[in-house]
Amino acid sequence: MKHLPEGTLRRILDEPDEVSSEDREHLESCNVCQLVSRDVKADVDILTEMFGPEIDALDTGSAWSRLNSQTETETEPAPEKPEVGPQPAGARALLAIGRVFVGVGTFVLLFVAYQLLGTNLVTNNEQKALAAELQTQWMSNVVEDTPDLGDGVALIKIPKIGVDRVVVEGVGVTDLKKGPGHYPGTAMPGQIGNTVISGHRTTYGAPFNRLDELEIGDEILVYDRTGPFKYVVTENKIVKPSAVEVLDPSSDARLTLTTCHPKFSAKERLIIVAQLEGTPTGTADQPQGPGLEILPET
Repeated sequence: MKHLPEGTLRRILDEPDEVSSEDREHLESCNVCQLVSRDVKADVDILTEMFGPEIDALDTGSAWSRLNSQTETETEPAPEKPEVGPQPAGARALLAIGRVFVGVGTFVLLFVAYQLLGTNLVTNNEQKALAAELQTQWMSNVVEDTPDLGDGVALIKIPKIGVDRVVVEGVGVTDLKKGPGHYPGTAMPGQIGNTVISGHRTTYGAPFNRLDELEIGDEILVYDRTGPFKYVVTENKIVKPSAVEVLDPSSDARLTLTTCHPKFSAKERLIIVAQLEGTPTGTADQPQGPGLEILPET
């Protein structure tokens, strides 16, 4: 709607008989023009009071500018919200499928986070308990000829790659969740024969995560009740999972470490072979197990 100019409003105030009936009717019906007209009259009254009735000048636009600044949000109609009709069946189906994918994706992310982080917490707690039990056993006079599956039997330390873990008896799923596992039936650490230890490479503490970094000449330390044993790496190789000959007995005192290869895959096996330095098997003058200071930091 077009509004009356401020000059016309002034004439309506000063000389109402000379203003057209159309302008007067507009003023009577337009709330906005009425607001401006009141501001114009207020300006005239103020100027008249200050300078007398002879004042003819009026700051044109002042009333309109005040009105615009005060009523801008009131005079502009709010935008209408578009009406949303019912969604077609295809759109509803796509929305439902999208929600399913979001839910599945969230579950997968949580599962991966648990596998990479949550399982480490599980293994660390198990390692603390195993270390305490192993120490108590070594300090006592009780010796178990055949340890139960899942029990701690030794400690393995590989300085180059930061391994410092309790070795448990057994290589089942439950056993390897606790730490590296000793293959039942293979030689015990320090004995003549093939001592075989397997461990996870990615989850459950990933004790053998960096096993591929070992090179010929690197040291591996294994502790049990009969004493510490030092092995030196002699071989680093990749074999098929079917290459069970790596578990075969040997006439020398060796240590074989096995883990999956490559990381996050069970396609192949990484094998580290190490040779014992010194006299095989424990003797009476060897230390009776390590002390507190060599327990693994978990």
